[in-house]
Amino acid sequence: MHAEKRLLYIFCVYAILVVLLKYHFMYVKNHHLTIFKPQAHSTIKNHTTKRENLQQYKQFYCADHPQLVITPTEGLGNRMRALVSAVHLAKLTGRRLSIAWSEMALMSSPPDLPCVQWADGALNQACLALDCHHATQDCVERFNQQDLYSLFPPDAPCIHLTTFTQWGDYLLDNSHTHGALAWVYARVPPGFILQRIASALPTDLHQQAAELRQRMLPPGGGTLISVHIRTHADQYDGGTVREAYHEQLLCVKAVQAHLHARGVTSAVFLESDSTHAKDEAHGLGFQYLTTLDAKAERSDLRATLLAWLLLGEADMLLGTHASSFSKTAALRTGAFLFQLPADAVATNADRRHNYSSACSRALPSARTHDATFVLVPEPCADLFPGCPAFAVEQARPHR
Repeated sequence: MHAEKRLLYIFCVYAILVVLLKYHFMYVKNHHLTIFKPQAHSTIKNHTTKRENLQQYKQFYCADHPQLVITPTEGLGNRMRALVSAVHLAKLTGRRLSIAWSEMALMSSPPDLPCVQWADGALNQACLALDCHHATQDCVERFNQQDLYSLFPPDAPCIHLTTFTQWGDYLLDNSHTHGALAWVYARVPPGFILQRIASALPTDLHQQAAELRQRMLPPGGGTLISVHIRTHADQYDGGTVREAYHEQLLCVKAVQAHLHARGVTSAVFLESDSTHAKDEAHGLGFQYLTTLDAKAERSDLRATLLAWLLLGEADMLLGTHASSFSKTAALRTGAFLFQLPADAVATNADRRHNYSSACSRALPSARTHDATFVLVPEPCADLFPGCPAFAVEQARPHR
C-alpha cells in the first residue's frame, strides 16, 4: 500500500514539473529572452541562405537549358502575339527564351516568367536561324509538315526565330501540335503571359494610364467603352477608306445610346492611327469622348504601349477582328471584346466590302482564320447584317 502511495506521489510531482517547464519555455519564447536570440538569428540566416540558393538554382537551371531567341516583328499587337507563342514554344521544347527587342528591353524590366529574359546585345553563340519574316511561306510549310522536335532539335544549343505578321496562326495551330497546344494553353494562359509582360513596364507608365482612365470617366463613374480603329488612312490614301471605319463609329454611338436608354452613363476612349477617324468621332457627338494626340502602333513605343494599356482597361472593347492590337489588349485584362468585321487597312474597295458586309460569306483566304472571331454588339446588328451579335448587358465588366 505504501509503495502504491509512493508511486502516486512521484507521478504527481513529475506531472507538476512538466507543466511548470512547459509554461516556463512558452514565457521565454514569447518574450524573446536572450537565451533564444542566437537561435532566432541563426534561423533568419538559414532562411536567407535558402532564398539565395533557390535563386541561384533557378539561374543555373535556366542557363543549363538550350536557348530560343525570338525576334518579334511588325506592330505591337503582332509582337505581343509572337511573344505569347514564343513562351509556349519554349516551354514545349524545354528551352530558355531570350527576346531580341532592344527598344522594349531598354524601357522594361525582365518579365516575371520562368526562364524568360530580354536578349542582351549580340548573341553569344552561333544560332540556327529560322527567318519567318523574309521566308514566310517556307516557314508556314515547315510548321505544317514537321513536328516541333524536327524544327527544334534538342541537340541544337541555340535557335533564332524571326516572326511574321500571322505568327500565332501557324506556330502551334497545326495537326502536329494540337494536343500540345491545349496542354500549354491550360498551364500558361496567354492572358497571364501578357499581364506579366505588361507588369514589367515602367511604373510611371502604369500610373499615367490609371490617371488617364480616371479622367475619362464622367463624375460619379460609369462604363468605359474603348474603341480601336486601325486604318493607316493618313499614311496611304488621305482618308478615302472612310466607309470602313464610319460603320465602326456609328456602332459605338449605337452602343452608347443603348446604355443611356437603360440609365447607364458611359464614356468612350477612341484609339486610332487616323486623325480623320478622330475628327469624325468628335463630330458625331459622343458623350465623354477621349482621344490621344499621338498616333499609336507606328509611332514611338511608349505612346503605343500607353494606348495598348488603356484599351485593355475598359469595361468593353470594340476592335476589329483582324487586329492583334485589339485582341492582345483585351486578352491581357479580360475585358469583353467585340470584334467588328471591318478592316480599313485593305486599300482595295472590293476587299473592304467583303469585311464590312455579309459575315456569312467567306473572307479572303489570307484572313479565313479570323472569320470565326467576328462578334458585334446587338445594337449594331443592322450595321453589320449577317454577323453574330451579342447582348451588351451580358458583356459583363471585367473589373
